[in-house]
Amino acid sequence: MTVRTALPTIDRILNQPVLPEVISFRCDDIEETVRTLQEKGVVFGSPVQDRDSGIVTTFELPGGVEVLLYGPKHPQA
Repeated sequence: MTVRTALPTIDRILNQPVLPEVISFRCDDIEETVRTLQEKGVVFGSPVQDRDSGIVTTFELPGGVEVLLYGPKHPQA
């Protein structure tokens, strides 16, 4: 008799890829936020980019945690 469960086996859990940790903050004025953080010594890993979903940039915290700053293109409700 074979018993099937919906739970993954320990082998499947241990062999899963580790997803990167990312923290995301929405900014009303991303350009001003970037300028303010740069004045405080924050180094950005990418320039501000205009994407379909909004305006974004990233920087890294100590320990390698990536922070994404997001500025929406659409008006706020």
